[in-house]
Amino acid sequence: MAALGAKDFLLVEGPPGTGKTTFIVELVFQVLKRNPDARILLTSQTHVALDNAIEQIRKENSEWRIVRIGDVENSRISAASNDLLLSNQMEAWRAEALRKGSQFIENWAVKHNISKHDFDISSSLRKLSLANGGAKQLAGLISSREKQMADLIGTNPLAPTPNETRDPEEIAQIKEDIAKMRTDLKGYNSEQVRLKDNLRKLDSMLDEIVELPDEELRAWAEDYCPANAEYKDFKRLVDIFVEWENRFGRSSEFHGALLSCAQIVAGTATSSFRDGTCKNTSCPCSFIPVRIRLSSSAAFPGCR
Repeated sequence: MAALGAKDFLLVEGPPGTGKTTFIVELVFQVLKRNPDARILLTSQTHVALDNAIEQIRKENSEWRIVRIGDVENSRISAASNDLLLSNQMEAWRAEALRKGSQFIENWAVKHNISKHDFDISSSLRKLSLANGGAKQLAGLISSREKQMADLIGTNPLAPTPNETRDPEEIAQIKEDIAKMRTDLKGYNSEQVRLKDNLRKLDSMLDEIVELPDEELRAWAEDYCPANAEYKDFKRLVDIFVEWENRFGRSSEFHGALLSCAQIVAGTATSSFRDGTCKNTSCPCSFIPVRIRLSSSAAFPGCR
């Protein structure tokens, strides 16, 4: 009751095993029970303490919408929290949204007597063209950022003079950007392989066509759509869907939308948040945090 009635903050201290995590779980439960639309930011200096609290919260109520901020390759994050990671939830959201979009287009094609076989080939050729373009663009951006990194740390032999004022935060940000872009590039490369395999299965005549330049891929996609009114409408639908598939969930601009739907956002205070604000620049959310420490806990009951 003291925590729920606190105007500013409540400090809870105690050695390990005295019930601080249990207190935090109960506090989260009471806040969300009173107001299901409440927003809670859960932070800790350690992944172990944070994931332990998340595990206990999920046992209390598995229906609460929780997003875990962190790198999918970080071995310090508990495997039990993997499905809550922002990137994994984004991928699941993307898959469901695209499944519904694809189903809508297929139903439209059936209703208007349009060949599903031709539709699959035409849309896949357009998708391959976009995937090729996205991969090329990302490869160029990675090369540019790597050169910028080399200039900063003084390993670029073509740089006029070594950079004497190295900014650790700038270097860390560039490394993070490069890692993110490499992950995205792997996604594009996997998509290219998948689309080529699917096209070869649809028609053996496409074996050489899938290796053509992007402009010719788009021309072949047009050839699979007859020039009548219904196909023109269908082509517009497919173009919109293909463009959306290429963009949806592929950049951080979508993170804010996912985070804004969460009741609880959890991340380590040292890497993900500062002063109760998510470092993700695309996130529109602000929170008052619940902070966990190994030897003491400060719990803030309010949220916005």
